[in-house]
Amino acid sequence: MSLKKRPAHGRWQLIALIFAASILALPAACAETIMDQLGILRTDFDTANGNAIGGENLWGRRTAIQVADDFRATDTGHVVTEVTVGNLTYFGVLPQDARISIFEKADDRPAEEAVYSARASELGLNVINERFTDGVFGLQGVLSSISGLEICLLPNHEYYLDVQVYSSSDDWAYTVRDNIPAGTDSFLRDGPVNEGEGGYGFTEWRSAGDADYGAGDSAYRIEATSGTCCTGSERIAKARCRAGPNGNKLTIRLVDGFPGDAFTVRLSSGDSHSGTLDAAGKARARFKRPAAGEGTAAATWGCGATDEKSYPCP
Repeated sequence: MSLKKRPAHGRWQLIALIFAASILALPAACAETIMDQLGILRTDFDTANGNAIGGENLWGRRTAIQVADDFRATDTGHVVTEVTVGNLTYFGVLPQDARISIFEKADDRPAEEAVYSARASELGLNVINERFTDGVFGLQGVLSSISGLEICLLPNHEYYLDVQVYSSSDDWAYTVRDNIPAGTDSFLRDGPVNEGEGGYGFTEWRSAGDADYGAGDSAYRIEATSGTCCTGSERIAKARCRAGPNGNKLTIRLVDGFPGDAFTVRLSSGDSHSGTLDAAGKARARFKRPAAGEGTAAATWGCGATDEKSYPCP
């Protein structure tokens, strides 16, 4: 399920861009754009791939197929607050819901299972739509955005984004892609299987190039804030001080944080230790030769959570 421009169509210019230079709403304070490929809509794109849920009256069955493209979180980590997708539709039906899915990168493709997947309606969020003119295929362009998200991303991690609109039973959506194969590609598959039947004919991720649709990026945009999320359960699980042959040894164990979050443990003596939580959201801070007597360890996580625990040293 895809669209591909015939060479005879030549160059064109996208007209009547309702969303103008700053697409949709202005980003919230402190937000940054960590992925922006909507410029594809202003250029001579020549491909669009099915990426939606619905179409019962068009295809004779409820269909669910996906298009994912990659992006990266920097060393600060990010919290995704808004995603946008540029689609072509047959009749211009404005979608009222969308499934937002994020996959970790595994073996240079999306992992099979999403690390995050939710419908906007499940989150109590609305889909904001803007129309644009399709000068290539003559279809109805719809730019769909979901804001108010809070999706936590690990620092220095590579991910893939898929935004599947619910196209209604009477319409269908194709996500616009460019056809510039230099070091870039999108990935396609049928799914999620619980949302409908397929259309590509394969349930494992395949690059658009390998699937003979032509390599290239997809029209996605991501707004995010720097930092990580708190789980709400961050705590010091244990503060244990033991005597050793070379003096006391103190171990502070942190648990229930967000994987990859930064932390600092500061003792009442003034000593401190900083680091990063492991994949299970845990960490240990070790101190050599703390003074004998009662002390207090104060932990601060990068997301802003804090906890304290007292300990006695022999």
